[in-house]
Amino acid sequence: MEWFTLLKDVRDYLAHFGAINFSLKEGNCGALYIEMFRGIEVNAFVEAVDIGFSRLLKFLDEHCPNVIDSL
Repeated sequence: MEWFTLLKDVRDYLAHFGAINFSLKEGNCGALYIEMFRGIEVNAFVEAVDIGFSRLLKFLDEHCPNVIDSL
């Protein structure tokens, strides 16, 4: 549930500081990337949340029909 922790961290940051500042950084190979607070790369954040949420939806899709059928 790392993705959920990331979302919670963003929510907490917004609640306490009011805005997220983005920084443009240069990687080792010279490629540019956008960084959020605490050194979190935006692409990695979006990918982690997308994968985690998709897995949660798949679990619910598989699990909930079984619960309903057992009633």
